[in-house]
Amino acid sequence: MHRIRLIGPWEFSTSPVANDSSAAAQPDPGRVKTPVVWNALFGEWRGTARCLRRFNRPTNIDADTRIDVTVVDLLGSARVLLNEELLVDATRDATFSINVTGKLKLHNRLVIELTLGPDGNSAEQELWSLVAIDIHE
Repeated sequence: MHRIRLIGPWEFSTSPVANDSSAAAQPDPGRVKTPVVWNALFGEWRGTARCLRRFNRPTNIDADTRIDVTVVDLLGSARVLLNEELLVDATRDATFSINVTGKLKLHNRLVIELTLGPDGNSAEQELWSLVAIDIHE
């Protein structure tokens, strides 16, 4: 197996959680390399962070090659999309590996939407431990 870690840059934007009366200012969109802790990036603000990472389809693969998106230790509630197609909708911290061989395009957009509400007690955790493209030949 060959692993390509998607460290960054990740582009992020934010939106508030419905019915949140938090006084913390909504963060401006930006770019970040991971790993990064929620509070280091967003401070006391709580809501949904949409993180986007673009990548190209791996080259020199044959018909027997399988390509997985692997995500380890997602923080809180999360949705993971590849090219706007939902891969995972997790309501708790999640770890998964999904075969995306037939879903890859020449140029791809991986989106991770993380939601941490005002009662979130894990804001000192990283957004995720690992996001990678795994190539199984």
